[in-house]
Amino acid sequence: LLKHLGLSIRIMNEECCGIPAKIGGYKQLWEKLVYKNMARLPKDAPLIFLCATCLSGFQSYRDTRMELPAFYDLSQFILHNLRGEHFRGVCEEKVAFHHPCHLEKHMGIKEEPLELLSHVEGIDLVEDEEAHTCCGGAGLYGFKFPPISSKILTKKLSWLRKKEVKVLVTSCPSCIMQIRGGVEKAGLPIKVVHLATFLLKAYRSYEDRKTENQRSI
Repeated sequence: LLKHLGLSIRIMNEECCGIPAKIGGYKQLWEKLVYKNMARLPKDAPLIFLCATCLSGFQSYRDTRMELPAFYDLSQFILHNLRGEHFRGVCEEKVAFHHPCHLEKHMGIKEEPLELLSHVEGIDLVEDEEAHTCCGGAGLYGFKFPPISSKILTKKLSWLRKKEVKVLVTSCPSCIMQIRGGVEKAGLPIKVVHLATFLLKAYRSYEDRKTENQRSI
């Protein structure tokens, strides 16, 4: 997706962000991962994240007072650094965006994903209160407290069914794993995809349509 938008990228050779260790109370492991990652941070480029939890984890490194590069969620970077208002895509489906807790409540990133989705032609975007509630995954929480996690997920699935959503988009791998697992178990005809995956497919559909129109002319 970023290459299509004109960006040259490299992949950081990182360790785990350390959030599971931090939440679990393993302070020494957390600190070890923090300093290993900081030694590998790019010095001359911003760091773009596809995981809200990892982004919040790296942001907490700022407490170390070391000089760090700029950190961005994917949607933030596309909008603010790649003139994302010019992004175009096509998807004629009923779509919902699930706001990951770390992205919205911890990082305050709420409008950027919705603004990018608004540039997708034909999209029928469902946006209401339930889109902003936890899916029950919450990283380690879903594994440590499955009965509670399952009840929270059931509410999310009922919402998707009621709204007749065909594609659920989100920006957190943990949320994807949680919701996709529930969708598959319930046998619901809903695709659960990462925002990057959705935008790339929508972009390609737009380019294909543009090519077909040019051939017709």
